[in-house]
Amino acid sequence: MPSLALFDLDDTLIDRRAAFNVWAEEFVAARGLDDAALTFLVMADAHHSGPMGSFFATIRDTSDLDEPPDQMWKQYRRRMPELASCRTEAIDALKRLRRAE
Repeated sequence: MPSLALFDLDDTLIDRRAAFNVWAEEFVAARGLDDAALTFLVMADAHHSGPMGSFFATIRDTSDLDEPPDQMWKQYRRRMPELASCRTEAIDALKRLRRAE
């Protein structure tokens, strides 16, 4: 059986925005930041493209944090898969695709 790799470039398989919002709430709470910081995180994510290193450097600088951006990126990469879930419709579609082989 051939291998298959799926890339969710437009959030059709998972609801990344919802997962990110939960992550951002946790990030802000863990660092004692305010609601303005949460709003900034969500807006920065919505307008960011490209490597996440620059995203976390901006977050560090804007929030006046001492934490290295690489450490924030590492925590993000560990936590986001736990928060993301595949949409039921996407799972059903993947099952139909598998049966169609």
